[in-house]
Amino acid sequence: MPIDSSYLENDILLVNASATGSAVSVKGGTYVWGCEGTFGGTTATLQLANANGTFVNFPNASLTANGFAVVSLPVNGSVRVALTSGTPSAMFSNLVSVP
Repeated sequence: MPIDSSYLENDILLVNASATGSAVSVKGGTYVWGCEGTFGGTTATLQLANANGTFVNFPNASLTANGFAVVSLPVNGSVRVALTSGTPSAMFSNLVSVP
């Protein structure tokens, strides 16, 4: 029997990127954040916009190689992936809700 995934949220944060991504609105809750690509010395960090719209690094959500992190977003808000240092290329990232 196929799994009903219609209730899952899957937000695309980066597609073939080489720079920090655009903001994406998400619901609060628990998510699995994944990022992959050619890091080339880059750090990919999930960021959350605070009340005045400034993006801040989300705790324990930084990667320097392909991987995943589980994050609990406290409220509805905007997130993005910041790519810092190095020479990133072909970076892909998504955020999938955990039921």
